[in-house]
Amino acid sequence: MELREFVGIFIKDRKVFFGIILGCVVLGVLGFRFQPEGYRATVSLNVTRGGAVETSDYRYDQFYRLQADERFADTVVRWIAAPALKGAIDAEAGVQGGVIRDLEAVRLSSQMIEVTYTASSPVAFGKYAEAIAEVINRESASLNESAKAQDWFIVVSGDPAVGDARIGFWPMASGSLFAGVFLAFWTVLARRYWKKG
Repeated sequence: MELREFVGIFIKDRKVFFGIILGCVVLGVLGFRFQPEGYRATVSLNVTRGGAVETSDYRYDQFYRLQADERFADTVVRWIAAPALKGAIDAEAGVQGGVIRDLEAVRLSSQMIEVTYTASSPVAFGKYAEAIAEVINRESASLNESAKAQDWFIVVSGDPAVGDARIGFWPMASGSLFAGVFLAFWTVLARRYWKKG
């Protein structure tokens, strides 16, 4: 099949081709317009120590302490991913189970963890950030019960940064346009194939 003949297929079925594209774009714009209200909060957790132990030993420029902080930060990320801890945080913040969604944590450096979560209303975000640090510190303290180390880990929470969690207009419009072109292309070719057969 020559290129001219291939293009001719789309010219002949241009109403179907452009109709599908227009339909997808309209659906995308309607999806943007009627998507539910949602907010995303980002909070930083910092791993630090509750105290210091005096020693005359050489500390290798705090290398091993930073390594320990990094391992503990990894543990905090795993704790936040656990459903049981999510329930404990919800209870501490005084919110119902489905209010806060998509709770995720990522370690950004040896001592810094970024936690993100979404909700339909920004009302509970401040309490929730405090509840995360409170529950994590309780879990951490339970690990230190027998050792009673003075320089044990504590987690400090910052204030949450709250933003709109909905998909923006241009990503929604461009995504629906791409989907429309893809769907229209294969629909026209399929129609041609079945007519030919």
